[in-house]
Amino acid sequence: MKRILLAGYEEKLCNYQNALFNTGLSCTVSLDPNDAKYYDALLLPGGGDIHPCNFKQELNGSKDIDTALDAIQLQLLDRFVKDGKPVFGICRGIQVINVYFGGDLIQDIPDASKERHTWEFEDKIHGIEAVKGSYIEALYGSSFLANSAHHQALGRLGDGLEVCAYSAEDHLIEAVCHQSLPIVGVQWHPERLAYENRRPNVSDGAIMFQYFSNLIHNNEKLA
Repeated sequence: MKRILLAGYEEKLCNYQNALFNTGLSCTVSLDPNDAKYYDALLLPGGGDIHPCNFKQELNGSKDIDTALDAIQLQLLDRFVKDGKPVFGICRGIQVINVYFGGDLIQDIPDASKERHTWEFEDKIHGIEAVKGSYIEALYGSSFLANSAHHQALGRLGDGLEVCAYSAEDHLIEAVCHQSLPIVGVQWHPERLAYENRRPNVSDGAIMFQYFSNLIHNNEKLA
């Protein structure tokens, strides 16, 4: 069974752990960069905001910042990138990936976008448009519904990344992949739409976790 390092605080990661388990992947929660060598892939989960100093901006709308977590997740990502191992980023995770590769973030999306994306007692549901020819289109088709719980978004894209999906109404970046590395990220929360959390009429989050599993197994064949 493939081993996944889940980089966050365990008390907040139950849905991620369940989704990985149901996909047939073993995971361990760790924030120790030295553990990277023991795992086949990295999952960067959702959470609070990244301090804007990491993308050379002044504080302008970011909140719930944890600078220690920023540093550790960026170190872990660096280890997995340099080892050529797969990485999957969700919500904050896609933002960490973008910042690592030199991109930046919209620290606080406009109020009109918050009505579609920002958590208020529950996830928001909105439309997503996949980029033609992207892995997202292959998984979900050209358009679908997904959930949101964020007030930040990707701004300038990091080096080597390409956009794979946008939000339908306001064109915020919803998914990326790396052009040459086994790295993917989504802004929505598939772990809250997968398996026992599956919701009718909304995209099946399990599909993303199955794609991550395939990425890991295919990467092993190429190694």
